[in-house]
Amino acid sequence: MPDKDSLHRSFNQLLGSLDLPNDKIKEMNSYDNHKKWEILCSHCLMKVHQSPSSYLKRLKISPTKETLRGLEVSLRTYSIEWLRDFMNQRNCLDIFVNIINIGNLSSENFQIALQCLRAMLYSTTGFIIVINHPMLLESLVANLDNVSIKNQTLILQLLAFTCKKSPDGWTKILKILKIDDAMRQLMDFLTIKCIDNGRILATLNLIRTILECTTDMNYRIYLQYAFHDIGFDDRIERLMLNESNLILDVIDEITAVKSMIINVNQLIKERDCIKTLNEKLDLKDEKIRNLEMKIGEMEKQLINYKRNQEVEKKDGLKELSDEFKVDKNPDVSSKTEISGMSKAPCAPPPPPTIFSPLLLPIKKKFVTKSKMPTLHWSILRPNRIRGTIFSDIDDDSIRMTINFNHFDDKFRIVDTQQKQQRGMERKFMSNYITLLESNRQRNVSILLRKLNLNADVVVQIINDYNINQLKHENVELLTKLAPKDEEISMYRQYIDEHKDIVQLSDEDKFLLKLSLVERLSVKLNVMEFMGNFNDRVESLVGKICAISSASLSLKSSKKFKGIIEIILTFGNYMNVNKSSGIAYGFHMRGTLEKLNDIRSNDKKQSLLQYIVTDVIAQHFSGLLSINTELLCIKAAARVSMKNVANEITNIQCCWNEMSDECDLSLTKALTTFKESSYGAFNKLINEFEQAQNNYNDCMAYFGECDSTIDSDEFFTIVEKFVAQFTAIVGKVKSS
Repeated sequence: MPDKDSLHRSFNQLLGSLDLPNDKIKEMNSYDNHKKWEILCSHCLMKVHQSPSSYLKRLKISPTKETLRGLEVSLRTYSIEWLRDFMNQRNCLDIFVNIINIGNLSSENFQIALQCLRAMLYSTTGFIIVINHPMLLESLVANLDNVSIKNQTLILQLLAFTCKKSPDGWTKILKILKIDDAMRQLMDFLTIKCIDNGRILATLNLIRTILECTTDMNYRIYLQYAFHDIGFDDRIERLMLNESNLILDVIDEITAVKSMIINVNQLIKERDCIKTLNEKLDLKDEKIRNLEMKIGEMEKQLINYKRNQEVEKKDGLKELSDEFKVDKNPDVSSKTEISGMSKAPCAPPPPPTIFSPLLLPIKKKFVTKSKMPTLHWSILRPNRIRGTIFSDIDDDSIRMTINFNHFDDKFRIVDTQQKQQRGMERKFMSNYITLLESNRQRNVSILLRKLNLNADVVVQIINDYNINQLKHENVELLTKLAPKDEEISMYRQYIDEHKDIVQLSDEDKFLLKLSLVERLSVKLNVMEFMGNFNDRVESLVGKICAISSASLSLKSSKKFKGIIEIILTFGNYMNVNKSSGIAYGFHMRGTLEKLNDIRSNDKKQSLLQYIVTDVIAQHFSGLLSINTELLCIKAAARVSMKNVANEITNIQCCWNEMSDECDLSLTKALTTFKESSYGAFNKLINEFEQAQNNYNDCMAYFGECDSTIDSDEFFTIVEKFVAQFTAIVGKVKSS
């Protein structure tokens, strides 16, 4: 090991050559000297054997397997500067276009060339250069018909990745597919004559990605009908008829594509239904208004009637009192009293008799054996029955004489698919006994074919947590198709009744043996966690790094702060006479998006355009290069901090479950996994906590609450603003 100063100088030079965020550089600087020396030694072993220009010279002469393989490894493993140097070489991608279009290129060399392009696309710099090349993507699509199935699958995966990563990538890919008439060729990949699950999955993924990226509902419907015209729906139905030959990933992808299909006829029906309902509501509102007017008039009449009653009553009492004072004769007084009382108003008449539908006898409800077709008749309301032919009809007596069982058999709704399924069940039942439903039995049968292992071997693998003998995808299938509680109860009852296990189907025997495994679900969950632990950690580290870097760069950006100050100034100027008054700050959400909505009185310039061209460009030109300080925002705009936090919580729960299981079983595979993975797990948790602190500090710095806005939404707002700002700057410079 060299001396301390030399070691630090060499290590800092290494960090400068790597494309790392500031927090990662800070973390690596905190390593002890021994760790730094190990990193330097490992990096020194990876020497650059070939320069970018030497690779291009050799490719121009002859694209051999050794040259292509060496280039692919270099693009993946060398520093970002090496890749940028290679991509900036003159005619770099033109050479790849020529290689792809070579007719006699071997299938293996073509595959390695595609892997080189994949390494370029996975880099941000390389992706921009590749997607902007005028001929590269067209050449890939044009060669779809001339390469092997494996290379076709790889091309489709590259096209789908391009659609996902670039906002306008899907439009470019779709345009290329239409120009080369490759849309119909995609349908040929969905054929049942030569089923290749990898190619089918890549084709469906590309189609689903194109539909997902289409935000315009009308354009998605247009694409939907375009796919329908070239036979996409028929191909999907034919594939589903051969479900037993498809892997679960393909079936899930078909389900995902179907879920995105917009039912236009249903939308039209719903629109017409809503229109009809609105018309009925308008009519009812009109009736309610008329009734309210009538009620108001009747209330006025009632008030006048009561007022007249009071007046007449007072006049009658006064007249009667005067007569008593004048005439003292009791007979006369009696007559006068009777006379006075006769003048009092008469009581109102009794209310008219109203027919009540409740007087009708309550009919008994039928109970049918099967689902019957609907008779769409127009029924009379109960208050309209009186006096009609139906008022004295007694259909209860008729129902006693009719054989509704025969009617059930003749007119019940028959499910043809269920009928076929029952026929298949009867066919299977003739050979063995099964306690499973037909769909469940078919899925378990597919699982057995994929495993190609004896049930006892599978049980031993599960008890040993041997993920090397069982593929991760098979562990996922086992987890999904593990015996359910009710099935375990059925199997236990079958055994308790001393029935012959030999007569059970292979699928039942397999699930029966799995049901005897202690803590089966826990063990399968632990195996699934062990199998995908490294992939999950790698994916999360990239997302955590994106959020942390974006938070730090945005908070420390002086240029962004200067632009915010100018926007605040203009906002207060415009709102000086408004009720809102002077503002001391504003939220990014709801403000930055509206700067383009406010237009000048001639409608030729937005507020943001004015601020950039007439203010910043003239007086604060140093702020024009804001995009150079916020390079990490784009990656963070595609990451949800809440989703990352949920994923971290899930990993912690799975880790705790694995640790508990490790204490119970003391299996060597579990112990080895725990010891080898603890460092990566602990590092992941620490990096997440650091990223969370950086993100929370950034949210607090901009006056936002992390509970009301997620990271992807916040950084998307900033990303769009910076993109609009940069576009205006580009127009200013070009003019």
